[in-house]
Amino acid sequence: MMSRGFINSKVFFLAMVNETIIENVKDAVAVASAIVESAQKEVIWILPSYVLWLGAHYGLNEMAKKLIEKGGRVRGIIEDSDTHFGVVPEHLNNGEDVRLFDQYRGTFMLVADKRESISSINVKANDLSLDDRIVAFWTENQAYADFLVAMFEAEWKETVDAEKRRQEL
Repeated sequence: MMSRGFINSKVFFLAMVNETIIENVKDAVAVASAIVESAQKEVIWILPSYVLWLGAHYGLNEMAKKLIEKGGRVRGIIEDSDTHFGVVPEHLNNGEDVRLFDQYRGTFMLVADKRESISSINVKANDLSLDDRIVAFWTENQAYADFLVAMFEAEWKETVDAEKRRQEL
């Protein structure tokens, strides 16, 4: 069982076991930070705009930018709604490849280097606070990462390029 408080991402990284259930938003942000910070080649994500904003608030954008500057790649999918306009430009400016899809289905996932991941389903993300309870799964299980990557790639094929949409508007 994970702590109820915000835990430093380095502590999380050192304490991680192969499969861990994350029980609140604070811990999910800390885990996501550790995952992005440890990435060497690629990070992929499907996130609702509010969670993307929350991650940016805690430095995930800067970590993604550093990965890109080192030659890595970041690709993400966000719902196509009025709320994405506030969070997508910074990601595009960082060099991330961001796509939009029509309906948010409650999926939350982040995978680094096709290995380490955190994911959840049925997240009601439009009104989350750091203290809210969620259930997310954190693992380095290769089979699970392969499943998430396949889900991401299938969704990617159905998306619209966010930069093109921004230029159209």
